[in-house]
Amino acid sequence: MKKTFQAPADLQSKPLKDLVSYLVEPTKKQLAKVRTIFRWIAAQDLAELKGDAASTSHPPQTTRDYLLGIQNKTVSYHTLMHDMCGFVTFKALFISH
Repeated sequence: MKKTFQAPADLQSKPLKDLVSYLVEPTKKQLAKVRTIFRWIAAQDLAELKGDAASTSHPPQTTRDYLLGIQNKTVSYHTLMHDMCGFVTFKALFISH
């Protein structure tokens, strides 16, 4: 079983949707998908990321754009989490009384 907080480096230059598909592919439960995304975000070492702030696209398109945006304070972690979860289809949860 692969560690869900790791992903191939080439996914950084691809659309964020590709990374999300890779990360949540082995998971079945909705909560596990959210946890997987959260763990991946938390595992990123932005200090290792090198790039030009001027080269990031607005709005961010690739995983690398998002990470550089966070590093340069033009994108928030909240935005990354929100956008990643937006690519996952969640079933509606109903609470009965």
